[in-house]
Amino acid sequence: MKNKSKSFISIITFIVILFSAVLIWFMNEKSHSYQEPQEALLAIDKNLLLIPAYKVNGESLYFFIKDKDSLGASFVRKGILGWRAGMLSWGLLGKNSQVHLIV
Repeated sequence: MKNKSKSFISIITFIVILFSAVLIWFMNEKSHSYQEPQEALLAIDKNLLLIPAYKVNGESLYFFIKDKDSLGASFVRKGILGWRAGMLSWGLLGKNSQVHLIV
């Protein structure tokens, strides 16, 4: 009888821990998911000038201009609860950018 009681308590403890982990994951996923891909990027930085490149099979690529002198890109992926932005990467354009043609 004592062995069954320990098993029951172990199972209940496991279920409570699992439920807590799923609840924390769900709340995090919901707070970082948006209905449209551009909303996910603008939630990170509202001052981005977005340039959509493509949107295919739950993945979207955006180029952006940040602070008038930086050009960057980011992938946005569709998750279970909506669109989530990936890492933003950008670099300075430079004030006197010169374009060199390769012939």
